[in-house]
Amino acid sequence: TEFEEVYEWVDKVPLTRVRKHFGRDFSDGCLTAEVIKHYWPEVVDLHNYQEALGATRKRENWVTLNHKILKKHLKINLTKSQI
Repeated sequence: TEFEEVYEWVDKVPLTRVRKHFGRDFSDGCLTAEVIKHYWPEVVDLHNYQEALGATRKRENWVTLNHKILKKHLKINLTKSQI
């Protein structure tokens, strides 16, 4: 399936955490930043993202990711409701 292809692709990227539950693991934005850094190291500063369990910190990570990387370098702009 398409999901399996995405999982295989992500598993080829060296991540700081083992992927267990895809949605939960990527929910704080940190692993997303790591994947982007793997392909575009010059645009991501990982120190801007902190692992988070709470919604507030997760949202802050995604707002930072959206502003500093997605919108600026990848021309993707997540709306507030998407974040």
